[in-house]
Amino acid sequence: MSVKDEITERVGVHKFALTILQDFNWLEREQPISDHGIDFQIEIVDDGHPTGMLYAVQLKSGRSYFNKSTKDAIVFRGQKKHLSYWTDYSLPVILVLYNPEEDNLYWAFVNKANTLETANAWKIEIPKSNILTRESKQEIEKYYINTNDFTLLKTEDTSHALSRRISVKLLLKKNISNYVIKNTIPHFIEKLKNSDYFRNEIVYESHKNKLADSIWVYTYKTLEQFHRGLPHCIAVWNDPESESPTKLSNHDECIDNSIQIKWGNDIIPDALTENCEMSKGQYLKIIDKFLIEARNEIQRIEELFLKHREISIEAMKVEIIRNDEYFNNLLPIDYINSYPPNECSDLDQEIQNIRASIDNIYIVIKDKKRDCNNITKCIGMYLKICKENLEASKYERRKVI
Repeated sequence: MSVKDEITERVGVHKFALTILQDFNWLEREQPISDHGIDFQIEIVDDGHPTGMLYAVQLKSGRSYFNKSTKDAIVFRGQKKHLSYWTDYSLPVILVLYNPEEDNLYWAFVNKANTLETANAWKIEIPKSNILTRESKQEIEKYYINTNDFTLLKTEDTSHALSRRISVKLLLKKNISNYVIKNTIPHFIEKLKNSDYFRNEIVYESHKNKLADSIWVYTYKTLEQFHRGLPHCIAVWNDPESESPTKLSNHDECIDNSIQIKWGNDIIPDALTENCEMSKGQYLKIIDKFLIEARNEIQRIEELFLKHREISIEAMKVEIIRNDEYFNNLLPIDYINSYPPNECSDLDQEIQNIRASIDNIYIVIKDKKRDCNNITKCIGMYLKICKENLEASKYERRKVI
């Protein structure tokens, strides 16, 4: 290698390193010469913290790499052994070409999808628009942001008369970092804003032409976490103009000041499960009593609601709210501080749905900002949901033999 070529190579190295450090605010690590085929590793840094998300980089510097081109792309040709090495590499590989005349770096991922093998070699076309600048950062980090790494377990519509609300529960298909989870969540939220799922006709009529006001995203690393109701991550987004936002009581970080995130635990310790899981007999004894009381309370509220044209709204509210404290303390402390048996997890989810639906009626009645029309509309909607949840609970109870 001539001195001139060596200088060009080092200029390319420094140009690349400064771009990663200054424009990306990521870490770069030049690899030793003995590491054939890879010149750098770069690591994504999130808010000053290394993430462990790495890329391998092969850097080629010199005017000769730009001799072959089309109108829109630079054509790079290489030996087959290098292509095999890069496509089989444990990290995503980025090929970077430095043009000393333009003082520009051009980049592209090297994979089987964008390379073409010939009889004795291979080639890749690097778009001339792929100049490595701070604007490239988002495009490069997208490699790790893939919604296909998540399985949708459940979608729920928890809307009420004043707010369109959607929640989803997602299971990770593989062990991915919190950085990836955090940066994938906004993609799910964007999709959910236009959700076409409505839990019933009443909600559909109220919100059919509205985008979501509030979206909750729960992610789980294992199915056991899902069944135990212990998400690895909870994220909440609210429309800035929402009149009825929902927020986490406390959160660890925010994304763009609009998405709150709370991180949970990765695993459920065996000791915690053993010490806190109720026996099947104890659990079912509590739940069977709860279902009887819930059915009676739903019937009582419905009877009062049907009389609301005969008695004043205020009188109806006084009678309905009379059981608020009793019903919310119906489940004993042993239940609250324990996990249900694993085989009862689906039943327990329906129990929670019943509790929430009845409690929503109490909340509506206690809200002094609502007018009479809104109160009756909401009570009617939640009564319908209560009865649906009650039927679902009966179905799940029959499955537990």
